[in-house]
Amino acid sequence: MNNNVLYDITTYDLKGLCTHFDIEELDILDFFNATALKGIQSNAESFLKYFKIDSARVLEKEIYLTSLHVTTVNDQLDSIKKFGLVNLQQAVTLETPLQKYLLNKGVSIDIKRKVIVYNGKIIDIGKRFTSVYDNLDWVIFKLFKDYPITSFFTTDDATKYLGKVHERPEFLKNLSELLDAPDINDDWKEKNYCYVLKFQSHLSNFDCLSFGSVKSDDQELEKRIWIINKVLENQRYGYEETCFSHLKGHVSIPFRDIKTIYTLDEYKNAYHVK
Repeated sequence: MNNNVLYDITTYDLKGLCTHFDIEELDILDFFNATALKGIQSNAESFLKYFKIDSARVLEKEIYLTSLHVTTVNDQLDSIKKFGLVNLQQAVTLETPLQKYLLNKGVSIDIKRKVIVYNGKIIDIGKRFTSVYDNLDWVIFKLFKDYPITSFFTTDDATKYLGKVHERPEFLKNLSELLDAPDINDDWKEKNYCYVLKFQSHLSNFDCLSFGSVKSDDQELEKRIWIINKVLENQRYGYEETCFSHLKGHVSIPFRDIKTIYTLDEYKNAYHVK
């Protein structure tokens, strides 16, 4: 018996719930009708009560989640095929399009030594980060706090994200401002192409920040309750809010776990983005 359950939170898919709790989609539609007639919310609490599911069953099985990651590259994804989907620290040190681009711009970043070298000038990025005050703080924040892989659980349009990751790595904006070199931010767009990668990963690979009010990775039940809520919410109300997924810092995504590769137009067609 397969003990794995895949929840595709990026869509309105109910298969994860059906597999997890051995129910049919028609049963879930009956649940929606029953809650509507009673004037109560179609949420995890009412769902578990309706199907008489206890906490032990919620905690059963290995959970995998899908996410949508937006990236821009100029190598037809060759580096991702080689290294997988990597975090920012890896992206600026491994032989990736980003690392090569920065070297061509006279920029090298040494994560271990915590220095940036720009056209021979050494910039210390080793100070302890406390809060964002200036351009240097932003770069330190991106490289040492905000470096894990961030993607979308749900969004009505990934290109609406203010970081404009469909045009270039968000980090380039911060770096160009620190170095007073606007071309570092602008030139990337000319020779790179956007892809939206749909990947799957085990629940344990996601930071607790991904799950609303969950405060600790130890809150396994709460994380699963959040997932049930999100699936029901997507089905019932659509993507009412953008939900980001945050992988843990050490986690990368092997190429085999990238299940669908979309061009920007293919993504918009698949997800009915206007």
